[in-house]
Amino acid sequence: MITLLKIEFRKVPVTYLLWLYVAVWITISVTSYAALASLSRQYSPERSWSIFLETAQMAMPPLTILVTTAAVMMLMAYEYENGMWSRLQLFPIRKNAILTAKLITTFAVLLGAGITIFSAAFTTSLAAGVTDTTGLFLITAGPVLLSFPLMVFLLWTVTACENMLIPTLTGIALFIFIQIFAGWGLWLPWGPLATFGTMLQPSPQELISAALALAVTSVFYFTVSTMYVKIRL
Repeated sequence: MITLLKIEFRKVPVTYLLWLYVAVWITISVTSYAALASLSRQYSPERSWSIFLETAQMAMPPLTILVTTAAVMMLMAYEYENGMWSRLQLFPIRKNAILTAKLITTFAVLLGAGITIFSAAFTTSLAAGVTDTTGLFLITAGPVLLSFPLMVFLLWTVTACENMLIPTLTGIALFIFIQIFAGWGLWLPWGPLATFGTMLQPSPQELISAALALAVTSVFYFTVSTMYVKIRL
């Protein structure tokens, strides 16, 4: 597994990834600062921060879907351009280990994006005069964890379809119609992430249901995808 992880991380297009992180950081910084500056002219600092957090919570699911789709497509493009899927059959490697390595690599990229988003919002908040940033980390970095089932699903569909068109269109549709898909249930790949933006004041029961849905969907889609790869490769 360690060898597979090293191979997967070597495939990561570092230059493009760094530019993507920089673009995300700049976009979030400019947007956050403009929003906080506008709110501060109309409300008290406490009320401005509360509105900002609520808006960020609703904006993070579609943004995370977009970042997740882009990360999966960027990393998988190498596989199909160089015919790596077919070459993997030549090596005595467990098939589920191959997919697990790809999942870990992709999730590491998403964690980097989550840290980038949080750091941009945090530094911008301090620059705008916010002294108490309570809740910011959960709202900006939390969706990255909730995106795990969706990430597994997109990687699975890339493998099943043998192209990136359908997974890309799926990600775009989820990004555009996230409010509609949020009502389809917690147990779908995008369920925990889509529901996150609507849980502004969740009850303990809702939090437990969301955590259970995240665990069940992650395990289910990971199991199904590894079984499919094991049979197909």
